[in-house]
Amino acid sequence: DSAREVHAQKDSPIIIFSDLHMGNGKKNDDFKKNAEVLKFALDEYYKKNYNLILNGDIEELQKFTMSSIHKTWPDIYNVFDKFDKTGRLTKITGNHDDSILHEENDKKYNEEQAIKLFTQKNQPPMFIFHGHQASIYYKYLNKLNTILLRYIVNPLGIKNFSKKSNYMKKMRVENRSYNFSRKNKIVSIIGHTHRPLFESMSRADSLHFTIETLLRSFRTADSEKQTVIARQIKELKNKYDECIKTKPHNEPASLMYSKGIAVPCLFNTGCTIGKRGITGIEITSEKISLIHWFDSRVSNRFLFDPAYSPNHLETQPHIYRVVLRSDRLDYIFDSIKLLGKSDSDVTPDTSISFTENKWNTNKEPLEIKQSLTFPY
Repeated sequence: DSAREVHAQKDSPIIIFSDLHMGNGKKNDDFKKNAEVLKFALDEYYKKNYNLILNGDIEELQKFTMSSIHKTWPDIYNVFDKFDKTGRLTKITGNHDDSILHEENDKKYNEEQAIKLFTQKNQPPMFIFHGHQASIYYKYLNKLNTILLRYIVNPLGIKNFSKKSNYMKKMRVENRSYNFSRKNKIVSIIGHTHRPLFESMSRADSLHFTIETLLRSFRTADSEKQTVIARQIKELKNKYDECIKTKPHNEPASLMYSKGIAVPCLFNTGCTIGKRGITGIEITSEKISLIHWFDSRVSNRFLFDPAYSPNHLETQPHIYRVVLRSDRLDYIFDSIKLLGKSDSDVTPDTSISFTENKWNTNKEPLEIKQSLTFPY
């Protein structure tokens, strides 16, 4: 109910990043290893006409003070300022930086807890929130968590992880977010778990699904096409094996939330503290894409993979952008409408304000301003 409406302009695409965990620049600052990649991506690629949505855990306020973070990362805040001054910055709080809502003196930007993003006329909104709201642990014990992190974990030099280590907590957060979205036939975009999701599927799930699709088409294909399909299956199988090999030892291969067809209603931006780079979600009036930015001096895994076409920045040839997955929004909305739960399947819940084909609000809509043009 309280989430503000945001109406995207047709010619103003959107980029969403989450979980920066900006710190004080010292050894326990998880942000510093990818800070340069994010800075140049924002300043040289997205600055021209994109709207920037920062979806929670931007500052690591459970370990560090806001003043120390501002002092350490002035270049990053200068880039944020460029988006903010042209009305193209939306900043959402997470569990690691929600204290900023109560600290007026340290607040640089307007803070939101969630937004309803409208990208197409006569379509339901994309509900963008950090994700910790789906966890009872973070709802009731976040202050205790802050004390543990600041006075025990941080002094011991323990870092955050690019993916939450406890997969059961991750499962509960993603499962609740998925079922909420499926139940209300909307798209939800979260962060928090640090695990990129596209159309409700992880990378392993997506590879598995693609392999199964190719296997079903193999028998009916001609001999020439079978050769191509066989090669594709072998390549995807190798990627799947690599993906499973690198997952945490206690995490299952598949984290699908539905026994039936996966409804493409849940997306996750991942994080910007990954070992190989940063992930985010781009949205235009027609498409949604999961993208990855990386420094080729740190990782070059996508440079030699024929399935991807990475492009580097003109002024920073070692920094690359690659589209991992992309799909049309009309397909997403149609799939959710047809595959989501029908009214007869849903138990009435008065705590949920969304109802099918009814997206009314008493709040004054906030319109994202048409972007200005900046030289690269």
